[in-house]
Amino acid sequence: MPRFAANLSMLYPELDFLQRFDAAARDGFQGVEFLFPYAHQAGELAARLKANGLQQVLFNAPPGDWDKGERGMACLPGREAEFREGFAKALSYAQALACPRVHVMAGLVPAGRTRAELRSTYVANLRWAAAEAGKQNVDVLIEPINLRDIPGFFLNRQDQAHELVAEIGAANVKVQMDLYHCQIVEGDVAMKIRQYLPTGRVGHFQIAGVPERHEPDVGEINYPYLFQVIDEVAQQCGWSARAGCAGRLDAREAAGAGAALAALSSDRKNVAAVQQLLHLGGAVAYFGHGAPQLLLAATKALSPPADLARVIQVDQAAVSRNSLEHISHSLAPCFSLPPPLDARRRKRPDRR
Repeated sequence: MPRFAANLSMLYPELDFLQRFDAAARDGFQGVEFLFPYAHQAGELAARLKANGLQQVLFNAPPGDWDKGERGMACLPGREAEFREGFAKALSYAQALACPRVHVMAGLVPAGRTRAELRSTYVANLRWAAAEAGKQNVDVLIEPINLRDIPGFFLNRQDQAHELVAEIGAANVKVQMDLYHCQIVEGDVAMKIRQYLPTGRVGHFQIAGVPERHEPDVGEINYPYLFQVIDEVAQQCGWSARAGCAGRLDAREAAGAGAALAALSSDRKNVAAVQQLLHLGGAVAYFGHGAPQLLLAATKALSPPADLARVIQVDQAAVSRNSLEHISHSLAPCFSLPPPLDARRRKRPDRR
């Protein structure tokens, strides 16, 4: 199973940003990523990481004026000085946070221009960035992004990204392979993992449900199968990194998860709290990461005790399948409760 990193820009929306480090550690994550760190002092972020035993695995370089719709500067002629200033700032944060990767957003194609016209600017900026990042042993990542979410984005396909990496010619420039974007733009995700992971040019994965960028157990992608593909190919080629959990949790589900955890901590014999956890589907700890251990600890404290042998067996199965839906249906008999249904998966009544 790939190692996961919590994307703190997407997860725990009910919490202030700085509180999300604590939440990620409590849920069992050992790595975190986020979009931009620049609203906070690097020292404050470093202290949060250290206090929670977390590794910063990725963040983005400054994208230009985000609030005005800019999504990177790397491809834009005439913005080279601003790009270099922003990337230097990113490297200072990378050093303070001991972060080995910085994502450089490509930018939007200006009206009346073509991608071909912008290519030389993009390549030159990335070559400069790679040289600077190499002095700190930092990788520079580029990411293909779908045109539905960001219309006009310069870089959209995996093959384009890998062609550019080859042209840039720097060993520390790699592709950030977001399987959400890959599915929307191209599909055939498993075969693209098999094609590109052995090249050594995939620096990071990100995952989220398609089509709405929610939890990865919601939507059209079979992530348990893709995780098996990643494991198989990684074992063959020696790849080792993390997959960023970059889907948005429904705010109501996130709040419900917090309430359930609070109830469980205040009364560890509260079966209702465990049942509420089981109802939350993918909301707890994002696609089940860390949740099996939480449920195992909870059931051990119940009175009368649950069937611990059965719980442990389910715990091991859940780790391998990484699905809270599987945990909820399997553990329900331990509490003499009916299998809970995730509201998102309930069938709509026949209104004919």
